[in-house]
Amino acid sequence: MKLHLLIVENSETQARGIALALRQVPEASLSRHGITELAIEFASSETGALHLLMGRDRPFDVALLDLGLPKEDGGPDEDPSRGQKVLRFGIELGAIRSALVISAFHEPEDVLKAFRGGALNFLFKEYEDSELVELVLDCWDRRTRQLSNNTLM
Repeated sequence: MKLHLLIVENSETQARGIALALRQVPEASLSRHGITELAIEFASSETGALHLLMGRDRPFDVALLDLGLPKEDGGPDEDPSRGQKVLRFGIELGAIRSALVISAFHEPEDVLKAFRGGALNFLFKEYEDSELVELVLDCWDRRTRQLSNNTLM
């Protein structure tokens, strides 16, 4: 199956690093999870992410969301509530099936809001690529199990 990923990160360097880490996962490792291909899309602001989510005819299997997003692309005003808004909107719309929040914000309240908003995992910035890959695959596996269980009912 193709894994459709959305990376919402205001730093282009960080977003490209995330994509590179995921693209470097050995094919054998991906196939153990039933993944045959990666399709990655990017957004760098609240407005850009909301636009991508509204225009979907197929949900993203996994979204990697930075909490601290500017309102518009290139904007300087990062705010953790914007990432939370994108997460809630995507989950409620059905455009995001599972989410991993990646953030430099270390406040317990931000972590709790992410989980309450629908995130399956939370990763603080300054992570190892192996941690990122493990949590993305965990989101995928949980999403796959959930879809299987819904089919059986």
